[in-house]
Amino acid sequence: MRVPVEDPSRLRAEPPRRVSPELRAVIEKQIAELLEWDVIEESHSPVSSAVHLVKQRDKVRFCVDYRHINSATTPDRYPLPRIDDVLESLRGARWFSSLDAIRGYHQMDVAEEDRWKTAFSTHKGLYQYKRVPFGLRSAPAYFQRFMDGLLGPMRWITALVYLDDVVVYTATLEDHISALQQLLSAAERAGLRFSPAKCTFAVQELNLLGRKVSGHGLGVMEDRASAVLNLEPPTTLRELYHVLGLFTYYRQFIPRYAQVAQPLTDLTKGWSYKKVGTAHRLVNAAGDFVSARTTPIPWKESQQEAFDALKRAIASPPTLAHPDYTRPFLLYTDACKSGFAAAVHQVSVFPDDAVAVAAPAWPRHLPDLDRQQWIAAVRADPVFGPTVRRLEKGATHGEDETYTLDNGVLVRRDDGRICAPRACLLSVLRRLHDDGGHFGFAKTYMRAAADFWHPRLSSLVAAYVRYCSVCLRTKVGRNVGRLDIDQDADGPFKHISVDVILGMPRTRRGFDAIMVGTDVYSKMILLKPCTSSFTARDVTSFILDRMVRVGWRPQRLTSDHDLRIMGAACEQLGQTIGMTVTATPPHHHQANPVERHIQTLQRVLRAMVATHPGSWDEEVVPAAELAMNSAPSLATGMTPFDAVYIASPRVLDSILARPDHGGVGEWAEHFAQAKARLLEARTLIRAERARQRRSLEDRTAPLPVLSPGTQVWIRLRDRPIGSAPSGKLAPRKLGPYPVRRVLSDHRVLVDVPAELNIGAEFAVSQLELHPSGADPFERSAVVGRPASPPRPHPSVLAPPAADPVPALPRRGSRTRREAPVLRKVEHGAPRSAPYSGTPTP
Repeated sequence: MRVPVEDPSRLRAEPPRRVSPELRAVIEKQIAELLEWDVIEESHSPVSSAVHLVKQRDKVRFCVDYRHINSATTPDRYPLPRIDDVLESLRGARWFSSLDAIRGYHQMDVAEEDRWKTAFSTHKGLYQYKRVPFGLRSAPAYFQRFMDGLLGPMRWITALVYLDDVVVYTATLEDHISALQQLLSAAERAGLRFSPAKCTFAVQELNLLGRKVSGHGLGVMEDRASAVLNLEPPTTLRELYHVLGLFTYYRQFIPRYAQVAQPLTDLTKGWSYKKVGTAHRLVNAAGDFVSARTTPIPWKESQQEAFDALKRAIASPPTLAHPDYTRPFLLYTDACKSGFAAAVHQVSVFPDDAVAVAAPAWPRHLPDLDRQQWIAAVRADPVFGPTVRRLEKGATHGEDETYTLDNGVLVRRDDGRICAPRACLLSVLRRLHDDGGHFGFAKTYMRAAADFWHPRLSSLVAAYVRYCSVCLRTKVGRNVGRLDIDQDADGPFKHISVDVILGMPRTRRGFDAIMVGTDVYSKMILLKPCTSSFTARDVTSFILDRMVRVGWRPQRLTSDHDLRIMGAACEQLGQTIGMTVTATPPHHHQANPVERHIQTLQRVLRAMVATHPGSWDEEVVPAAELAMNSAPSLATGMTPFDAVYIASPRVLDSILARPDHGGVGEWAEHFAQAKARLLEARTLIRAERARQRRSLEDRTAPLPVLSPGTQVWIRLRDRPIGSAPSGKLAPRKLGPYPVRRVLSDHRVLVDVPAELNIGAEFAVSQLELHPSGADPFERSAVVGRPASPPRPHPSVLAPPAADPVPALPRRGSRTRREAPVLRKVEHGAPRSAPYSGTPTP
């Protein structure tokens, strides 16, 4: 923010003002806080302003008297929104939220070259503002411009701002959530922070700019209306001006205001203000200067009657409906000797069965809660009890800005929400969440926050939903995953994957399956026709003939749980050549790299086998292998042949009959080009894998860190279990069960009941964490069995545990793993036998 001064010579240095020891302590405290917040700094400015402390009810506000600075400042005329325009824009809205910026001005910077102009003097020394202070002439315009820019296209559509007060208004709850997300995202990008204690989200009635706004229209805030009843009659001219200002602010809620208030307005006749220098002085009819503070007013019975009538009108105001510009208006006019008036009306036609319903003080959707028990619980609550006792001792409305008592129920003044004691929240949340459809945190919190308030309402609602046994069984969380590219192979045939395609038509030579091997690095695929009754010796022969015999030494083999591939024979081969054998968890095909190539291979075979149905093993398989290894990769632009061999076959060379492949040159040049090509392939593969990891991280949640004893749920969608209930309305998870052993970051063994008849190995992505810690509402599920249905509602006074809301496990932390014990598996064991291989490192 700039502070443009027309004539700097007009600025002066003011000395610090003398204050009492009590106020001196206030100044010292404020200076310390402003320094800690990095709002001010020490100054060497040639000018200074004096500190001015303003008492506001139960606190003292720290201000600086910038009048001599403001008189020399070029004003910024950016307009503030009119209050009536703001209120009129809420027409048609049903959901409201209000947000208040934390020390709004202090979040904006003052231009470094203008900071010396903001200097102020105290007994502690000379300081100047680094952030925008209160009291500068152009500060409201600057801040309003910034906030309007923050709202962007939302302004006057779904959101409005008046200085540091932001209101979001929409017709539907879904639009409201979207508008809040858009606003908070814009505030986060701009670095603007809001005060949680002063924010109200997703309510259907809100106090805004001295009005009570709702979907029905505009009303008067209850505390303002009740405070007016205690208003004393004015005795001086200054008090009369204050009273008339209050009544005029609410005149739209007072029928025939001018006529009713005429005895009071008549008392102001003959008085006027005249500007003298920079001040305005009160002048009487004779032209003499008088003081409004000490000038008495004649008070008669007519003034008292008018005063009482105006108070009654504000204490029981009507709700003013928003105009509907799609329907016609009716204009009523009237005039008499003493004045004239006009009123615009709209007539609403309701169905014959429509009835008028008064807004209840007790929530309509919770009629079974005992009011007297609720009041007793509030008095016993450690958070609200002291406030209730203080108010019951005779505190007036003006002495507590936050709370009031409504027939014994503690209510917040700003939004009318009921203060919910900790002992009653269990019953409230059971009604709102369990009986309300088991919605998630956002909708449950919005329903609770519409009528109730508690300082920890958000965390308590989150804990209630997180530990709900029904939600744990019937809802599936976000998928988890992590791509460990640091374990990727950095060369051809260091990591291989093997599988078998079954169900092929039988050829004349008796083959009905294809053994598939792939190099994970280059994506080269190797094929061999076989029978569906292949043995482990066939697998080891395939690896030896097609890979090891030509010079490759695989370091890692990955496949599924078929023991003919991952059994003792392959383990023995691995020990001989130094190869780690890794089995993927059941029903977790994405962990087996060859699966993706099998899908592509099946499309190629389906297209080529039509002309060779009985000889695909001789005619189609070699052609398919050559075609796939000659096809360029979309990630690298190279074929698998290019990424593996020094020289690869070219179709163009065959057509043109070039014996030297187009004149590439000698072997040394072949080798140099191949080396450069392989280095380029390695770089491109790493870049593509990094892109894949980012894409996976965008689509999934971080991989949880599990340890022995951790309770987990089985996601039936990712790990089907034949004995589990099935159907549209069946639970979607089973558990919770404890983790027995951690094989790697991606694989664990789980203690599952024997009656499930499944293996114990699971991929971490097939599981969900059970909430850690204790349920603060003392609900529990039987470990290892589906959770029992919710218990009947207890009394509203049944006290839940006072434990704090437990924190979720920290993600990303690693623990030492217990090394799994290897078990020997007999060759030729059935396919369903549990596999126990070397764990993934």
